[in-house]
Amino acid sequence: MKRVCLYLPPFSGDYSGVCSALFDLGGMICIHDAAGCTGNYTHFDEPRWYGSDSRVFCTGLRKLDAVLGDDEHIIRRIISAAGQTNPRFIAIVGSPVPNVIGFDFKGVARAITKRTGIPCFGFATAGIRGSYKDGIVMAVRDVTEGLAGTRATSSVPGVVNILGASPLDTAPEIFDALVGALRADGFDVRRKTNSYGSLDQILYPQEAEISLAFNQAGFELARLFEARYGTPYLAGFPVGATEAWLSSIREVIRSGKSRVFRTRGAAKGARDQPDGGEKTGSPDGMPRACIIGDGLAGSAFADFLSRRGYACDVYTIFGTSAGMQEFCDGYLHHEDAILEKISEPYDLFVADPLILERIRAGRACRKISAPVHAVSSRAHMHESWQMTSEAEWDRRLNTAAADK
Repeated sequence: MKRVCLYLPPFSGDYSGVCSALFDLGGMICIHDAAGCTGNYTHFDEPRWYGSDSRVFCTGLRKLDAVLGDDEHIIRRIISAAGQTNPRFIAIVGSPVPNVIGFDFKGVARAITKRTGIPCFGFATAGIRGSYKDGIVMAVRDVTEGLAGTRATSSVPGVVNILGASPLDTAPEIFDALVGALRADGFDVRRKTNSYGSLDQILYPQEAEISLAFNQAGFELARLFEARYGTPYLAGFPVGATEAWLSSIREVIRSGKSRVFRTRGAAKGARDQPDGGEKTGSPDGMPRACIIGDGLAGSAFADFLSRRGYACDVYTIFGTSAGMQEFCDGYLHHEDAILEKISEPYDLFVADPLILERIRAGRACRKISAPVHAVSSRAHMHESWQMTSEAEWDRRLNTAAADK
């Protein structure tokens, strides 16, 4: 019953993460579910599908197919659609129903590859375990393993791969600002115009001098790419401190040693201690801030707030992974845990507006809205703002103080 949501919507699931990660890559995404349900994933979970030329296909799972296990009917439909669109690859993405009744996603993918010659990948996603983060990781990992070729034997100077970025948690204005700063500094970002990625990142991962991670999915992938291709990474992004961030990128390239980006303000929060130090809690007299959302993005916000005198705690709501303790204090793994955390005596909360709405009315605390599409979807998507801007954070801090 812990997974039952009474006040908050279910967050975007793993199938949404797969669709989001593969959106820009020229493949055909086949969502294996009942006819009509694909609109839920494409309209509410991934904000770019409508009005785009990316290909999404619903297999139209029928009750009889489910009962009889008629995989051949599904295979023929996918092959027919692929013949009309000529995709670079095919991805079959799961939904709850085929996972309940049993469906061999990888086996069907192999059969389609054999018949068509088009690389096909099966993802046994279900939307009931894991989050969109897990879907992004499995999509990039599997498609890279399946498609990666060799064009260079070593990294190419100046090439940067941004891993795991998605509009589900990184708004376009944030992503564009970071990419703009990289390009202005002379880096070659593998990215199509108005997109979050490109097929070159998948085909030639070994060419990158460095991997950059802006979210938890990117952090997991960066660790994976480091182990597989020897590519060092920098995890995190700046709020205001762009020059320090760019300098850290150059240092990681020079040294070949991965790191998490922090500027470490003078005011140390509960988690912002020197590397290897113990958490000592909030120093006496310092206001306390609680940041809820993606753990890596929350770490960037905490980095800024510590420079403004806050002791910060960062909690993720999108799952755990190895190494997460480097930038995050814990995982709020169900609605009750979130509601319990926002009842604690913090002076400032930074979270999605739907979470902030659950804070008791009349309580004397500051709130800064940080919309996350994976949480509130279209309800608050037009309220996103430039979270890399120090001036905008200061303005919102002042407004939050006035509204207290």
